Amino acid sequence: YLLGSTEPEVSKVTPVTIVNVGYRSTNYWVVSAGTLRLLVDLGWPGTMGRMCASLKQMDVPLEEIRYGLATHYHIDHAGLAQELKLAGVPLLVLDAQVHAIPLMKRWTKPWDKYVDITMHDNIVISFSESRSMLERIGIPGEILHTPGHSDDSVSLLLDDGSVFTGDLT
Repeated sequence: YLLGSTEPEVSKVTPVTIVNVGYRSTNYWVVSAGTLRLLVDLGWPGTMGRMCASLKQMDVPLEEIRYGLATHYHIDHAGLAQELKLAGVPLLVLDAQVHAIPLMKRWTKPWDKYVDITMHDNIVISFSESRSMLERIGIPGEILHTPGHSDDSVSLLLDDGSVFTGDLT
């Protein structure tokens, strides 16, 4: 409460910033509220060095990324998921996406250097839980199921109207 007031003090909200850390013709977005960050889409398999270089170039420390979110489980959007998990970035998965994770491997070739995504250590939430999950890292918005390009496609919708989709239908 402000001194002499009966009204609660409004806490300052950290503004959301958006940085594109994409490469190889695919966009990867870091959505941040200060040093609390969400990586939207997770890179091509076998390109962890390139992802780290892109993050460094944009002044985004890997250890500040609180969650990785794949808009869908195709190799250009989720190919680095397990490598990012091994580097300390938890994988945020919507319940409608779980079935698609093991299917992604069939689109990879040995030279892709794809690392299988383990299922037991993912953070699986429902769409109705997405707003509260994002609020924990200061990002006002929600994750919506947007099938079309694939059955497991999701979009991140921020309260300011910004939308992140992996591919168009």
